[in-house]
Amino acid sequence: MERVLTNLNDWASNLCLATQTLRLEGTLIYPDGRREPVLRTEERLLARVEVSETLGRGPLDCWDLHRYTLPNGDVYVEFVQEWDSNDGDDCVRFIALKDAYGRIVTRSLWSVCERDAAMGREPQGLFGWFRR
Repeated sequence: MERVLTNLNDWASNLCLATQTLRLEGTLIYPDGRREPVLRTEERLLARVEVSETLGRGPLDCWDLHRYTLPNGDVYVEFVQEWDSNDGDDCVRFIALKDAYGRIVTRSLWSVCERDAAMGREPQGLFGWFRR
């Protein structure tokens, strides 16, 4: 069975998928008058995430690209930088970001070494073809 993996690189993930811990404090008041303090914490994304585009042909082969709106108002949209598959069953889509004006965010691009590592290959790097 083929697995499809869709990923942002580490820099883009840290930017768009950053979380904050929220703390909710309150008191439950029961009908008989008893009170019970309540303290709850949960992790929430800082960015607002929306589906910007759905790609694929069928119900088992479709996947979403997202639009991230950060708290400071910056907007980033995912696009497919490249896709690759190994000899096994995995297909990896390397996702990068564009800003609100459609300009590619350079730091969100996957390097050759990062792509090789994600595919479980020996990292070749820019000059890997010199190796023997």
